[in-house]
Amino acid sequence: MFGALFVGSYFLQEVLALDPLQSGLRVLPLAVMMVVAAPVTAVLLRRQGPRRTALTALALVSSGMVLLAGADRSAASPAMAGAFLLLGAGFGTVMVTATAVVVQQASTDDVGVSGG
Repeated sequence: MFGALFVGSYFLQEVLALDPLQSGLRVLPLAVMMVVAAPVTAVLLRRQGPRRTALTALALVSSGMVLLAGADRSAASPAMAGAFLLLGAGFGTVMVTATAVVVQQASTDDVGVSGG
């Protein structure tokens, strides 16, 4: 996630010559989707299980990375927003899924440590 943010921010500021505020607004869909994905992931985990949920999340992340990898100087704002939307949905889902799986497998004495 941090690699995508670093390279994405660098691309927006250095290649597209956007200022930091404009760059931050273009990356905002990632943060919004991470917040939205958390409660949705809880429902998906109950209905689909961790394996399907994680696979779907990784497919979203991969799709977002492919879109970002294809960006060039002519990249339009909607395309960049779409890439960051997919990344945010995937990252949010995979983090919640991973945390849930780790915490469920931990003993009662270690739940706090494993959740952290």
